[in-house]
Amino acid sequence: MPQLLFGGLLALILLGFYVWSVMDAITIARCHSNCPELSQNMTFLLNSIGGLISAVVLGVLGATKPGKFPFPTLVEKTLTGWVQTLGKIMPSVFIFVWIICGVLTVIFGFILYENVPALGASAKVWLGSAIGAVYAYFGIQPDNGNG
Repeated sequence: MPQLLFGGLLALILLGFYVWSVMDAITIARCHSNCPELSQNMTFLLNSIGGLISAVVLGVLGATKPGKFPFPTLVEKTLTGWVQTLGKIMPSVFIFVWIICGVLTVIFGFILYENVPALGASAKVWLGSAIGAVYAYFGIQPDNGNG
């Protein structure tokens, strides 16, 4: 159980850094005068942690049956009470925040503004990850002419 809690806490910390870097990049993209540039450290956070968050989402959705809420079955077996309830809703909240941040990067970094290249790059990577997440969750398979 300590590993599950530590992993969940680490994932939430990374998600917080991702949200922060997305919001910082959007603030810079929307700036009209005396605009700072996105620092190399924030670019690193935006891209590398964004990739890690996407990998977590793909893993969770790939292990979830279509039509079911994404949460590890391990949570059902090891946790009780309010901790189990929290463990059941956190993956969904995590994925929801990932979707919101990704959509914001697409809107502000790819569609509306082009002055923060790292935000545009993050948007493109997120869009590819989102397509992969849909495939992972719904288990979409090629027809192979058998239909």
